[in-house]
Amino acid sequence: AWAEPAPYLVAAALALAAGRREAATAALDAADGLLDRLPADREAAGRLATAVVRLTASLREGDLARAAAAAGSARRMLARVPEEKLARHPEVGRTVLSGRATVALWSGRLEEAARLLETRLGDADTQGREREVPGQAGRLALVEALRGRLSRAVTLTGRATLGTGEDQCLDAPALVALAFVHLQRNELREARGLLKQADAALGRCPDKLLSTAAYLIAAGGALAEGRAATAVGIVARARSGGPLPTWLDQQLSIVESRAWTAAGDFRAALAAAERAGSSPEAAVTLAQARAAAGNCDDIPRLLAPMLAADSQLPNPARLQALLLDARLSYAADDAAHGRRSLESALRIAEREQLGLSLAMERGWLGPVLRRDPELADAHRTLLTLALGRQQLPAPVTAGDQAPVLVVEPLTERELEVLVHVSDMLNTAEVADEMYISVNTVKTHLRNIYRKLATSHRNEAVRRARQLELI
Repeated sequence: AWAEPAPYLVAAALALAAGRREAATAALDAADGLLDRLPADREAAGRLATAVVRLTASLREGDLARAAAAAGSARRMLARVPEEKLARHPEVGRTVLSGRATVALWSGRLEEAARLLETRLGDADTQGREREVPGQAGRLALVEALRGRLSRAVTLTGRATLGTGEDQCLDAPALVALAFVHLQRNELREARGLLKQADAALGRCPDKLLSTAAYLIAAGGALAEGRAATAVGIVARARSGGPLPTWLDQQLSIVESRAWTAAGDFRAALAAAERAGSSPEAAVTLAQARAAAGNCDDIPRLLAPMLAADSQLPNPARLQALLLDARLSYAADDAAHGRRSLESALRIAEREQLGLSLAMERGWLGPVLRRDPELADAHRTLLTLALGRQQLPAPVTAGDQAPVLVVEPLTERELEVLVHVSDMLNTAEVADEMYISVNTVKTHLRNIYRKLATSHRNEAVRRARQLELI
């Protein structure tokens, strides 16, 4: 029996590294009982060490409530430990920051998680490169992927490697992030291969919440392949290990609802959608389930926040809302509205190559696009990957197109506005980018519409591309 907490903390860390959870908990409890005996100048450091080990253990077990409590305790103790002592152990601050970010990630606070993971701590190795906690770059890649920033996620995985030389490989968070990217791009074979690698990595270093995310991706892949019953089974398996954080459980409910919708069980689909919470993605899922069940009365209200011109929603949720709005508009013989929504959806999908959402709508998208060769031509590469060449009309030849005239040349500032609009920035975002007022942007847009003989921004962008202005 040791008289001080330090040996117990070392024993707890070693037990945790070896996967002996009960031994680690017992050692931590023993250390806790001795912390009050330490002099004031050592107590804060002891409590900080205890909180860091508890944070790591709680995250590995998937106990988000305990992890959040440990992260809060660690943050408070960091402020109490003398700076000269922290300077000798900068890895502690990085570990606490990474733990706080991981808690934010699995709580669904993705922007907060990204901000914490991107924080620079001013600590570098002997070559001047910024140090990272193992898994930090991979977790940031996963956060960015879940935010719909797929290209950024792919770039970040280049930093998320373990080992050296020929033994170098991606860590588990990076593998899960890349699998999610490939799923969203409808590259299902690549997603399956990465999930197998992630499963092996998680076998060596278990992480319940990361494993649940892998199940989530696997269920989405099964649904994309038309295996709805398999997707429901994977969701059930993901929940079999005990309670999950609310946000993660809601993400499973979203996939489950879509699987039941595909299987034709609309009652189960609606029940799962109701369990998915009130996020934008959950609202779209509920709207999809109600549309499939033939109950379209409440859909405009559900979709309205996502279809607003100034919507700040992540790309995947807005894309799915626009696709549903387009499908319902075409079905109601409002082809003009349907085309506007579909064109906006395709432009969002182009930015990150979000082919999965398009592939899931191939049943109605194919016939619509075959009647609209011009729209199909504008996004042919993406649509070919998502739907297949046989679903699309033949390319439009130059002789088939009517000449496009411009009433008056656009000014340099108007062209700049048009470029930002083509990147799916809303009016406020364009104003921020150009350091001008919102009213000035609106004035530029009115001039653009007049000069290109158009009536709205999507049509203006399409006309500008035809004229090769952008």
